[in-house]
Amino acid sequence: MDMNLRIRRQLQEAVRAQGLTRAQLAKLLGVKPPAVSQLLNGTYGKIPQSLIDVLEVLGLELTVTKARGAASPSEVQAKADAMALLSTHPWGKKPKGLDEPVEVAGPAFEELLKEHRGPEL
Repeated sequence: MDMNLRIRRQLQEAVRAQGLTRAQLAKLLGVKPPAVSQLLNGTYGKIPQSLIDVLEVLGLELTVTKARGAASPSEVQAKADAMALLSTHPWGKKPKGLDEPVEVAGPAFEELLKEHRGPEL
């Protein structure tokens, strides 16, 4: 069997085993669903022939296996959602005046800490 086809079938099975739809996988990858379909169906993203040639000469083959310690799709999605929240401003609005550093008057932060630190031991 053609190595590209075999790898794609293994990927399709892995997607099914994870209980994901192609749309969910696309969201996790940050691409549109047609890109996932093209990848899994073989109309896009073939393994380079030079790599296949080297593997064949060496008597090797690629196999798709579950990585040890790999995050589940829900963990990947949760991390992506958290990073998206961290990269935006609260309530979707950018506070005014934060494009440039603001000069602050008053004692240095270290001086304030001395006053509120408590007794020295």
